[in-house]
This record gives sequence, structure tokens and C-alpha cells, in this order.
Amino acid sequence: MNSRLLCTVSTALIALFSAAAGAAVPDHSAAFCPAKGKISIVDFEASWCTPCKMMKPAWKAVEKEYKGKISFVHIDIDEHPDISKAMQISAVPTQILFDRQCKFIDAHSGYLSESDLRATFNNVLKKY
Repeated sequence: MNSRLLCTVSTALIALFSAAAGAAVPDHSAAFCPAKGKISIVDFEASWCTPCKMMKPAWKAVEKEYKGKISFVHIDIDEHPDISKAMQISAVPTQILFDRQCKFIDAHSGYLSESDLRATFNNVLKKY
């Protein structure tokens, strides 16, 4: 991931997560959205994480299937500890979903199967 995109994503995530937690966020926080106009999912992972490795084929399949509808961002917690710390990530894998207006929808920690990911994305696309 290039450093400019990573900086934008990290700024957006910190702002959006703070907003979800009820903290004050400047009105322009949506300008830092990873993918305004699309549902976004941020997956926090690690190279040593067995469930993360098990999810790789599922991610590959759903990213292809939902291309253009959902924005996917993967962040390795060991390569980017600053982002992980700011987002208070305490377990991997952790997925954080944002709606088209860059508002927090939901977060999940732990393994998700390909069918779980599809069900989640189909529900989110219908609702948001």
C-alpha cells in the first residue's frame, strides 16, 4: 500500500472510529474517507495469524465478486502499528465496516468464512 493512501486511510479511520465512539470530529472528516460513495471494509491482519491466512482465499473471492461495489483495505498490524494502536485493535483478524457516507456500521473480530463475508456484504449493500 503506498504511503499517501495509507496516510489518508489511517486519518480517515481514526476520524471515523472516533465519530462512531461519540468523540468530536471536525465536519470535514468525511473528506478523509477511504472510499466515499462505496461501502468500505478495513481488515486488520497479521502475517503470523492463522485465521488471517485461512481467510486469504475468501478475501480474494469476495474482492473479485464485489469489485466496484465495496472498497477493501487490508492493514497488517505489524507493518502499521500506529494505525492499529490508534484504532485500538486488540485481536486479528478484525474487520471494520463503513457505509457510503463513511459512517461506522459494524466491527467484527475473528475468522469469517467466504459465505459469512458474502452474507455480510449482501446485507450491508441492501441496507446502506
